[in-house]
Amino acid sequence: MIALSTLFLATFVSATPRLLLEVTGPSEAVNIHGLVVKTTVTNVGDETLELLRAPGSVLSSDNTDTFRISSPSGAPAFTGIRAKWLPELALGSGLGDTTAILRPGQSIEKIHSLAGVYNFTEPGEGQYTFRASDVFDYVDSAGTLKSIRAISNSDQFHLTGLLATSDPSTLRLPVASRYRDCSEEQIVSIREAAVQAGQFVDQAQTYLQAIYVPNAEPQVLLGAEFLGARQYTKWFGALDDKRIRTVAHHFENIAITSSRSRYNCGTCVDQDKYAYVWPNDKFQRIYLCPPFWKLKLNGLDSRAGTIVHENSHFDINGGTKDLVYGQKNSTKLAQEFPNQAVLNADNHEYLFPGSVENLHKVLGQ
Repeated sequence: MIALSTLFLATFVSATPRLLLEVTGPSEAVNIHGLVVKTTVTNVGDETLELLRAPGSVLSSDNTDTFRISSPSGAPAFTGIRAKWLPELALGSGLGDTTAILRPGQSIEKIHSLAGVYNFTEPGEGQYTFRASDVFDYVDSAGTLKSIRAISNSDQFHLTGLLATSDPSTLRLPVASRYRDCSEEQIVSIREAAVQAGQFVDQAQTYLQAIYVPNAEPQVLLGAEFLGARQYTKWFGALDDKRIRTVAHHFENIAITSSRSRYNCGTCVDQDKYAYVWPNDKFQRIYLCPPFWKLKLNGLDSRAGTIVHENSHFDINGGTKDLVYGQKNSTKLAQEFPNQAVLNADNHEYLFPGSVENLHKVLGQ
């Protein structure tokens, strides 16, 4: 059988930045601990690429949602972490391991254990197809942040025996109080941000109620543009009854549950993340990382916005994902793939990080 990389290199002469992503796994895995897969990223273009090790990328060492796994019985549950991350933060952190330099013809191989990251209990034993996330952020020769979609393949494995490890979220530090390993100054900062986050959520709910007409005909939804719906369409795409209800439901859940969130200030030491959570954590613990404290209180990409972002990840609130990061990528996602935008955490964070005055202005009141 001809390797995907061999075939691609033999039939295509690159004139632009291009990547090839290959995944390989065991044909048989007798239990979850034997489910170890390899990814290979090859630069098949004609220029050197500086790739970011974003959470969710195969270049990252974090237990994030890197793979798309399916079977006739369904998909496994994701049990890893979801994080608030921005490419600008990673590049400005000064850490050498936030990017990977890949020259033309060079490859990076990485081994990934899926134990503790995916739970196969519900779909059960059987044959699975998997592929890796194929979008990579990179810095071009002019220093501009861009993204590239790699040519990629899929592979299969047959899983039997033990289908899951112990729930990672239950193995975290014990829940002693609402704030763990936080200084008095940090507690004050969290409280300020949490109050502002609550206002964000309240304003988002008020806004969605103002523009949402249940089961409306398309022409009625189009008319909602004159009620300030452009803010919605910027972050979630064309007005659609089902999508609006999905977003509204997420914010309703956050409004109900966010007051129960707990904060950990001492566990995360990563300089390229703001915060992370385990989506299935019943205690709703938010792990705050050092860069979090440098953020402004409110607005786009703020402390308050980060709290909204992380709360949206919890399964109980809707379980948003990190399909893309940042304002530019989020608006692009909304216009091109609105069904995905309503499932992306940053799009929720960016919907309404404004003041009450801004809310009235958007609605034309």
